[in-house]
Amino acid sequence: YLTSGASTSGNIGWIVPQHYYEKVGADGYLAHPIGAGPFEFVSAQAGTSLTLKAFAAYWRRVPGVETVEITSVKSPATGYSGLKTGEIDYFTNVASVAKQVISDPEIRSDKNLTGAWLLFFPNYNDPASPFHDIRVRQAVSLALNRAFLNVQGTEGSGEPWGSWVIPDNPEYAEMPVPDFDPTRAKQLLAEAGYPDGIDIDGLLPFFVDPKTGERFLSNLAAIGIRGPLNVLEGPQYFATVGRGAKGFESNSTIVTVADQIAGPASMMVEKYGLCDSPASFICDQQIEALWGEYGATLDMAKRADLSAQMQHRVIEDYLVIPTYRNSFRQAIGPRVLPAGDAADGTVGGSADDAADGAGFHRLWATPLNPFPTPWEDWQVAD
Repeated sequence: YLTSGASTSGNIGWIVPQHYYEKVGADGYLAHPIGAGPFEFVSAQAGTSLTLKAFAAYWRRVPGVETVEITSVKSPATGYSGLKTGEIDYFTNVASVAKQVISDPEIRSDKNLTGAWLLFFPNYNDPASPFHDIRVRQAVSLALNRAFLNVQGTEGSGEPWGSWVIPDNPEYAEMPVPDFDPTRAKQLLAEAGYPDGIDIDGLLPFFVDPKTGERFLSNLAAIGIRGPLNVLEGPQYFATVGRGAKGFESNSTIVTVADQIAGPASMMVEKYGLCDSPASFICDQQIEALWGEYGATLDMAKRADLSAQMQHRVIEDYLVIPTYRNSFRQAIGPRVLPAGDAADGTVGGSADDAADGAGFHRLWATPLNPFPTPWEDWQVAD
């Protein structure tokens, strides 16, 4: 079912019990959902809180905690304070307080490297768009000081990046980190007919981190690409970006996307790089042809080669601009087990393996998952 908790623009869908869904209907299911996970729904207040209890008959194991209280905390400073007081055991959005979290001996955190921040150009195929010219798109890439942006955004925990996927994705093709060369960027703008720079409609940041968007705009302003920061709330952001280029009337907007697909690199092409994809920002005939070949063969080596060609096309034609891999740093309080610390970024085999040296970092060991799973492995001291 795609009527609850999912959309055709993403990679997530829920498996739900057919008999229950048909009995209570969509509204009834949203009011009291039943799924296949380790916790049962208890109650919720829309946009504010969610309460779950352990499902003792879960197939893998009895969950390590009895009750989970999930609360929406808009301010990272409030979340950080809650960790220190013990009111909160786990907090996700620590980006703006990362420096305090990293230096605080009472707080443990995992740098949690995820996918790269990506910049797209909706409607770049419009001849009237400044981004129709590859030189302008290349200038955007050259304007970005990825090394410094990484320090600003993650306290150096991220990694300057040249691809739109990561090594954990099957079919990943390694790409060099693009150069930082604002002088050459200005030359390219002049060659493209913009010697005095460009006024664009703006940059849409990822909704949870507008500061990163501000930094991108600052880099672009240094070469003469000027525009406002157009911030949207989460639901509106997803509704807009989920429609790809069709979500924008503008032909001179830059869109920030943070995505980490849980599959082969070709899934990024399928999601963002095909003309008919609901969420696509890219429509390129060379990619379309390669995609047709990709889907027509079962030869895995050939598919990997075709996927690599599509990745190179997307990056080398500047149809998407990778910046740096985000450190989606998350923090835990003193009650979360195992106790003690371990080197930041250590990856363990599983939460059941107490001797792998990873300590609490093993909670983040699941590949291609930005959150600490499986949730049933969490344990909290009384």
